Amino acid sequence: MAKKDSNVMKYLLIGVIVVLAGAFLISKMAGKGSDEGVVLEPRIKGNADAEVVLVEYSDLQCPACRAVFPIIQELDQEFGDELRIEYRHFPLTQIHQHAELAARATEAAGVQGKFWEMHDVLFEKQPIWSASPNPRANFISYAEDLELDIDLFEQHLNSPKIRAKILEDREAGNRAGVRGTPSFYLNGEALETPRSEQAFKDVIAVALGRELSTSTDSMMDDIEEDNATSTEGEMMEDEAMMEEGEEIEDAPEAETATQ
Repeated sequence: MAKKDSNVMKYLLIGVIVVLAGAFLISKMAGKGSDEGVVLEPRIKGNADAEVVLVEYSDLQCPACRAVFPIIQELDQEFGDELRIEYRHFPLTQIHQHAELAARATEAAGVQGKFWEMHDVLFEKQPIWSASPNPRANFISYAEDLELDIDLFEQHLNSPKIRAKILEDREAGNRAGVRGTPSFYLNGEALETPRSEQAFKDVIAVALGRELSTSTDSMMDDIEEDNATSTEGEMMEDEAMMEEGEEIEDAPEAETATQ
């Protein structure tokens, strides 16, 4: 009897191993299928070889990122081939539950050559999908409007390569010292987000070696003075206040990473 029970247990164990191995293989095959056709590249506007490079770390569900979105469009129009603008994902998933899926939607559209079109739509319609209980359905609807292959789009939404790319952007941001969104780096140096469209244009113009008017020089001095007063101690105090849920003056300008 004991021998019979031992054999039963052995066969049960073998069965469990076979089922688990099969599930693993199916999962791997599904992931491989989701990656089919996925070729990822930096998301760049303007001249990829420009000497002046502006990198933005952004969260598609972040209201502050949405507010600066039209300014970045204006920079692209204003400076054209003189400026490289690179977009990197930095989803704040602890406070924006749909941000990572939104990032995947832009990359899935990007596989079909429409990253920027989906990027723009998601910022324009952020209040709608951000409040949706099923934003995936919204993203599929936007993909239809952009005339994407919907089967491919849905397939690539689950792509492990795309998930990894978003994670790589996030890790690059962590290494660079990103603490919230939007965060900008100009030629590798952290840039305090300018307070207006004109101020942002002036910062880029200075980086390009252009001369500014007297009034603009005064504005730039004000910006530099404001930046100089933002000490590390003050920023740590702001973070503590945000964690306690208190309202601080600079909170609407950027959202702080909490993960």
